[in-house]
Amino acid sequence: MTDATPPGNPDQLFGLAFANHRDGKLQEAEMLYRRILEINPNHGDALQGLGLIAAQTGHAGDAVTLFQGAVQANPKNAEFHNNLGMAYLNTDRGSRAVKAFREAIHLQPGYAEAYFNLGVAEAKRRDFEAAAKAFESALTFKPDYRDAAMNLARVLKELKRFKAARKIYTQLIESGTKGPLILRDAAEVAYQIGEYADARELARRAHEAEPDNPDWLGFYVHVLRVTGHPKQATEVLIAGQQRLLEAHPDDPVLLADHAETLAREERMDESQVFIQRAIERDPNNPTWQFNLATLKLALGDTSLAEDFARIAQTGDGPVAARAFYGLVDQTPKENKGETGAARLEQVNAWLEKSDLSADARVSLLFSKGRLLEAQGEDEAAFEAYAGANALRREQMPYSAAGQLAYVDRIRKAFDQTAIPEAPAGSARASARPLFVVGMPRSGTTLIEQILAAHPEVVGAGELFHFTQLVPHLPKRVGVGDQFPEGVNALDHEALEELAAEYLDILGTFNASAKFVVDKMPYNFLHVGLLRQMFPNARFVLSERTPEAIAWSIFTADFVGRHPYANALDSIGVAIRGQQILCDHWREVFPEHTHTLQYE
Repeated sequence: MTDATPPGNPDQLFGLAFANHRDGKLQEAEMLYRRILEINPNHGDALQGLGLIAAQTGHAGDAVTLFQGAVQANPKNAEFHNNLGMAYLNTDRGSRAVKAFREAIHLQPGYAEAYFNLGVAEAKRRDFEAAAKAFESALTFKPDYRDAAMNLARVLKELKRFKAARKIYTQLIESGTKGPLILRDAAEVAYQIGEYADARELARRAHEAEPDNPDWLGFYVHVLRVTGHPKQATEVLIAGQQRLLEAHPDDPVLLADHAETLAREERMDESQVFIQRAIERDPNNPTWQFNLATLKLALGDTSLAEDFARIAQTGDGPVAARAFYGLVDQTPKENKGETGAARLEQVNAWLEKSDLSADARVSLLFSKGRLLEAQGEDEAAFEAYAGANALRREQMPYSAAGQLAYVDRIRKAFDQTAIPEAPAGSARASARPLFVVGMPRSGTTLIEQILAAHPEVVGAGELFHFTQLVPHLPKRVGVGDQFPEGVNALDHEALEELAAEYLDILGTFNASAKFVVDKMPYNFLHVGLLRQMFPNARFVLSERTPEAIAWSIFTADFVGRHPYANALDSIGVAIRGQQILCDHWREVFPEHTHTLQYE
């Protein structure tokens, strides 16, 4: 093939090399480019061709050298400078890339592609103002430049110019731009400017564009939650996980994730099935073994000492440390005498390790506190508890003033006894929900057990529905973004939708029981809203001496976010806030609240 080409004619050789390059015949193209350079070492187009091949084949450093040679051979060629800039960008030399792109633009002022690449380089350096100007210039010279428009929208999002970004995303989607990425970005921007319905719809479309992609499933679920639709979020998550499991029934991670979702919904029996399947496929995963043990505990199995002891031997990580705490917590009689001393020696040796994670150290210090307390060493026990809480407090800051201000806002927002009428037969007219509220460790679990002993009552445990709903409810109903302002004046239609949604959740526990107990303690913050949703509902306010609550919280390794729980003074503030609100609920709703003293 090459023998028929006149060896001394670089132009003909280049034409043939370019054709091979265009057709993807890189080896043949490279041979021809090199043959040209044997004839003319300063042939800029041949040097550029080799530079492009080097970039295509992952030889970024060689590409820089070859493009530099092309620029040296023809310093007035804007394309050469542009390609040199790309080579610099691909080798993380951002400043040089920007300089090369600007030279290309200087040589060819309407060079849209060079403006686009300059925008990419500036965005990579996080100079979003400069990036936005570059992308805008690219669009000035090439109005239909879709990639420039998409990147401009992204940098505008970084600059928090959400309305401008939203306009561009809308134009792109309406003009036919497809794919979950642009739909996700558009949903994020719509959320930021308060267009919550559009945000949900865009997130749904992103998920439906690739329904088997767990990332888009997770994003859609997240948008539903932060726009005040936790029930729909859970339904979508469960359905999506089931779809993924149909395609990958033996994937242990998917099985474990589905088990965790079911557990959060208090569907413990189902959750146990899926976590056991995950363990069967990956029996050496201590996290899943620990999750199974805690599920058994939630289902009433208290004979788990061997399970926790086995998991505690799997290493030095937070799961093993948490299992050791479970062992100490579930077998208090063994924390005394020789067994307790041996456990204390073990935990002290564990704590001496310098590479422990903060979470592992927290669980071990709580374990140490329990062991020392069991052996009567109260001062040393307190020191261990204080150390654990100090570490946890670093992870979860708490504002006492902010908490009391929040309580005061709730009290003022729900300071009237007038409740919108609930027509007979409406969801709001139901007396089925029975709420048990109070501080954690105040006796809510015991009260639920007593109530559930009645044949017409079913216990649903601690339902997270309202703790997930309330922070985002103002967005859902269009009254701003702060609870409780605005939410205290919802009309019957809005309240009816919320009530029907919650009754559906209760129906998953028992479809026929006259009453279903929700013992989420923190619903004491939401009694005003719940009373508007369900005028016929009853509220049991669980009370216990503050000292007993404070000590029980301070000495427990809580799971989840309880930022107040890591110092006695902040626990005291939280208890005081709960007392203020419960006194208020007793005053404004006297016929619908009943107080039970734990002691």
